[in-house]
Amino acid sequence: MIMKIILLIIFSTLCILNVLYEKNNKTKGIAFTKPFLMPLLAIIYLSNASEINHYIVLALSFGFLGDVFLLKNHKHVYVLAGIISFLIGHLFYIYVFISDSYMVKTIPLWFLLFLLPYAGIGFLVFKKLISSMQSMKLPAVIYMCILCTMSFMSFSRIWSVSFFSFILTFLGSLCFLVSDSILAFDMFSMERKNNGATVMETYIAAQILIVIGLLL
Repeated sequence: MIMKIILLIIFSTLCILNVLYEKNNKTKGIAFTKPFLMPLLAIIYLSNASEINHYIVLALSFGFLGDVFLLKNHKHVYVLAGIISFLIGHLFYIYVFISDSYMVKTIPLWFLLFLLPYAGIGFLVFKKLISSMQSMKLPAVIYMCILCTMSFMSFSRIWSVSFFSFILTFLGSLCFLVSDSILAFDMFSMERKNNGATVMETYIAAQILIVIGLLL
């Protein structure tokens, strides 16, 4: 119990420090704190799970790789590596969500209408950014499709899990959509702004909410 509390304190402290460093554009502080976030969250998950799902650990592991690669987001090769890492992480989450969604009940066809808002979000984001993405257009389109699928599959869990498990993972997936959309505007928009703190706040919230939701 004491170790769990210590882990939570360390994780919370690093999360707060990372957001503060992002807000003040302290690159050394960001580089020191960011790589530890997902490994610590994975350890917290492992120490609290009654039955370990290795796909959740893999999703967090690829989140860690994405965090590390995007520390050098001024180079296209690292941006691409980061996108691929997060994409793979989302694929693992999709697998976990699908496993939950289809264990109890088949999703009715009308439920697929909820895909329309995701299509709308993806269209609006790319309409704003497509002219400035250059060689990153295809990876970004694929990534957005996978991200929206991940969020939709978290929504589909409403049929098969408890309300709190559903709502936490779904809110986490929405935080991912917000975080990655803001990050995309920061990286590809002609009018770049430093929204690193907001990106990390929503990204950390996304991972925490999903993990807690899957623990319930």
